[in-house]
Amino acid sequence: MSSSPPSNALLAVRDLRTYYRADGGFVRAVDGVSFEVQPGQSVGIAGESGSGKTQTALSILGLLDGVPGLVGGEVWWEDQNLLADLPAYCTRQETPDGLIVRKDVGGWRARLQRRLDPIRGEQIAMVFQEPKTSLFPYLTVADHLRETIAARSGKAAARTYEPQALDLLQQLRFDDPQRTLQSYPHQLSGGESQRVMLGLALLGDPRLLIADEPTTLLDTITQRRILDLLGTLVTDRNLALLLITHNLALLRLLVQHIVILYAGQIVEQGPTDRVIRPASNDGHPYTHDLIQASRTTRTGPLVTVPKNSCGCRYYHRCLLKDTLPDRIRKRCLYEKPPVVHLDENHTVACWARESEA
Repeated sequence: MSSSPPSNALLAVRDLRTYYRADGGFVRAVDGVSFEVQPGQSVGIAGESGSGKTQTALSILGLLDGVPGLVGGEVWWEDQNLLADLPAYCTRQETPDGLIVRKDVGGWRARLQRRLDPIRGEQIAMVFQEPKTSLFPYLTVADHLRETIAARSGKAAARTYEPQALDLLQQLRFDDPQRTLQSYPHQLSGGESQRVMLGLALLGDPRLLIADEPTTLLDTITQRRILDLLGTLVTDRNLALLLITHNLALLRLLVQHIVILYAGQIVEQGPTDRVIRPASNDGHPYTHDLIQASRTTRTGPLVTVPKNSCGCRYYHRCLLKDTLPDRIRKRCLYEKPPVVHLDENHTVACWARESEA
């Protein structure tokens, strides 16, 4: 594993691993994920529910540090590895009887807090799923904005928060910012709640915005408005964006680079126009199935992340396997797929594609 900062990248995730204890072993929710986000670049993470998208984002921000939570990898924010001290608090060992993880959760949590406190909100901000559950029901929008300003800029700034708050709400396209300030969460629509959450994230003037399913549960018209607003904010503020969604159509509109996750592992990543090509047959079979599903009302089963898997995790759902020679199909079942470079920036983890290379 590298111990030097990546060149030019704003965020670089390398071999990130987040595991959970379960009966009979560990669930590998994030298992060796690596990707980069350049300054001002928009990157999308796609996959079904249970594929590890949200777990990856929460791991980057150190919000999954529990038992065992983060167990390995690097998260580089410019020239600083946010997980540099993890090996001192956590060890993992593969044995014939399974995986053994030992972790000093208290020590790691305290260390991570000190390292990430100056970065979370100020440099990296996140908009979570289901905004209505993220807003405190007994506080008005004004209260939320005032408390956020106080936490980031001090009580003096919070006392004179209103001009800044009104200006922000105007940028977020509220028709009546003054009325919105006095509103409680239950008085806001889904789209208004999402815009308030965007505003709270932007108050720290971050350089990277992580948006987790920003259009979930919104109607089609409101989805389009949120996407349009998000694209405008990213451009106007020169933000880097990490967009998490199962919606490939959304990614096609907003991001330049796509990471496809399945069962905690990256199966394909590359430029958007290379990965999302309905007529293409050279990508990962899972990506192809996602594209086909997005064009119909068909949905697949919830992804179950295997506790232990030595081969391709998509094998049992893969429609391509039945067309493969036995020697390749056995590799799919028993050996971890290799990363195949389809071109300089486009990779796929698939034995079938390796055999074609």
